[in-house]
Formats: sequence, structure tokens, C-alpha cells
Amino acid sequence: MRTYNFDGYDLDYFGARVTEITGLEGLKARSLDRTTWPGQHGSQPNRLVLRFQDREISMFLFFESISMLARQKASQFRALLYPHGRPVRLTIADDETGEVLSYDLDTISEEISDFVYNDMAEVQLKFVETDPIKNVYICNSSSASIAIASNNALQISWGDKMLSEDLFTGTYTHNYEDGKSLHYIIVSGVIEEATITGLTLLYTVRQ
Repeated sequence: MRTYNFDGYDLDYFGARVTEITGLEGLKARSLDRTTWPGQHGSQPNRLVLRFQDREISMFLFFESISMLARQKASQFRALLYPHGRPVRLTIADDETGEVLSYDLDTISEEISDFVYNDMAEVQLKFVETDPIKNVYICNSSSASIAIASNNALQISWGDKMLSEDLFTGTYTHNYEDGKSLHYIIVSGVIEEATITGLTLLYTVRQ
């Protein structure tokens, strides 16, 4: 069984359960860059630089009640999908294996608003993860420090709704003030060409 959490709230709180989710599998590669030379057959591909498309996630939710309280909670949940100036954090925990997956998502579309004042049923949400190549770290202290060596801009999502963007070589420190003892930190970008130290690596996504 999986537990789904949006920005610190389990879906159970909103009286909703996931009936289907897609898009968690491997990423699709971008089209191969190719150069065509005059007088030559075919083309010359650039095989040295491989980049991937955004991750698109589709989620179906079922609201188990049509009471006024359920409608109010659905409205509260909808508000979570559009945080100002940052992505929404989705955390999926497998209750049997203990595996935890973290995603920073932007909402593409949702149908919840159509059901807030009407009969509730299954609704579909669509998200995009625009930085799908990432390292996910675990931090169980009140502060985190990450050392980065990179010629490409990276992004750090600290796991407490705080985001640091356009980071190059340097050491970055963050203090937590939300009272929680555990945070999942996502460092994303061209990770395969960077060196990152300072935290315990939980898992990595390369494709």
C-alpha cells in the first residue's frame, strides 16, 4: 500500500484515495540532435549529449463522500495544487518496503473545481516534473549544507517549501524552521556532470 502526501498533507486527510497513477516509470529521451552536411548522405548525430523530456504524471482520485465537509476538503486540496512561486511537493511512501519517492510538480490540469459544488466522483489530475533528472537526499537535522561543483545551473528544493535556483559551484546552507525532524532534499539539473557532497544520498534518477 502506498501513502500519497502533497505539501505535508496525506490524501486521507482530504477523504481521497488514488485509484490510478501513471508516469512514474522511465523518462523519454529528447530527439537526437543531428547535423546535416552538404554533399554527405544522412546526418551526423550528437551522441555525447543525452537529455530527457519532462516527466508527466497523471493521477486519478476518488472522493469517498459527497458531504459538505468533503466538498470543503476538496476545495482545500485544490488550493494546494497551485503554490505561489514554487512547485508542489508530492511524496509517495510504500508502506511495505519503506521506499520513499519525492517529486516537485507543477499542475497542468485538474477537474476538482467541477465537483466542489456538485456530485463528487473520480477526478483526474495532470502534473509535470520539469526537472526530472535529480538526486534525492535525506536530512534528519535542523539544518542542511550541500557543496556543489558544477558548470551548469542546479536547483535545490529543500523539502520545506523553500526553493533555491540557478546554483553553480559553491556551498549552500539551509536552516529549517518548520519543526519537522525529517526532510527530503531534491537537487536537480545536469546532475551527471556535477559533484555534490554533504548529505546522505537516498536515490538518484538518471533516466
